[in-house]
Amino acid sequence: MSAGFVKKTDRLFGIDFYTGNRADLVTALLNERADSVRLVVTCNLDHLYLIEQDPAFLDAYRAAWVATVDSRPLTFASKILYKVEPPLITGSDLFPELLDGLRPADHRMFFVCSTDTVAERLVEHMVARGFTREAIGVAVPPFGFEKDATETEALLSAIRAIDPTHLFMGVGAPKSEKWIMQHRATLPATYALGLGASLDFVAGVKTRAPEWVQSISMEWMYRLLQEPKRLTSRYVKDGLAFVRHVRRVRAEERRAR
Repeated sequence: MSAGFVKKTDRLFGIDFYTGNRADLVTALLNERADSVRLVVTCNLDHLYLIEQDPAFLDAYRAAWVATVDSRPLTFASKILYKVEPPLITGSDLFPELLDGLRPADHRMFFVCSTDTVAERLVEHMVARGFTREAIGVAVPPFGFEKDATETEALLSAIRAIDPTHLFMGVGAPKSEKWIMQHRATLPATYALGLGASLDFVAGVKTRAPEWVQSISMEWMYRLLQEPKRLTSRYVKDGLAFVRHVRRVRAEERRAR
């Protein structure tokens, strides 16, 4: 890491979370050239649940260049349990800010998208900002691509052909993060971000909560009302998993003292 960016972290819930401000992080992501695959993860309660279930996902978190807190319950719990309040840096805030800061003279990007519509709209968005189509790579891999050697090699080849400064994965966790870390040896040096639905928000395929809803920490309720069948069970599951995760990590911390 260059001297220009000091990565401040605190170990919270067993993870080294970034505790600097978002502006410094964005500046580093836009102005410091990655010298390897630098994974950026944005942690919500669902990620903590998946970490408990999947050791490979935990390994990806431990190898990440930066992990940010992407959940208000995590910021509240950190303040209570650790007397630390890390900044809330969500993927949904980070992604559009990065897109607005990318410069045609300095950057190339690759989007791994969930649908053709998302891919097409993101390309249109960046072309409108002055990028040539040659500087923008996109792929919409089929379901299960991460387990298919042929599909994986095709995606790796497409990414290497662009040699992106920034790789944006929008196919969900833990798939995105695990795939990035599994293939980091054959990926070009790049900032790699697993951003899930953030790509869909910018593409206009999904609607993010209005700013006033975000400001009162009720974005989770807005999403629940949009997708009640899918998210009700997920929120309950994530909440219970978070309690288990906290108990386990705190017990480990006490034993380590």
